[in-house]
Amino acid sequence: MTYKIKKHSGEYTKTRTTTRWQKLAIATAAATCATPADAHTIRPGDTKTTVAQKLRSPGRLDWTSSENGIIHEHWRYPLCGSDVQSVWVTYQNGHVTDHWIG
Repeated sequence: MTYKIKKHSGEYTKTRTTTRWQKLAIATAAATCATPADAHTIRPGDTKTTVAQKLRSPGRLDWTSSENGIIHEHWRYPLCGSDVQSVWVTYQNGHVTDHWIG
């Protein structure tokens, strides 16, 4: 900050400069659940790692089966603000084929 002080005589003092510093603390929160907007970013062909990043959760395997060498899996990811609904993702051989909120 730069300033001058006015004297009683009407004249000003020479220009003075002061500097103040303050530490800035930035708080970050790590979300561990998905929003509906996050669920809409999932695309067919995404891998489990990509989906876990998009939905901010590692998820939980709910059901799996194997038929003719194809592994079918249904995974559940927590939905923010809901104890009842989840984001469901279906994989075939590790790649997304379908997803929904339910």
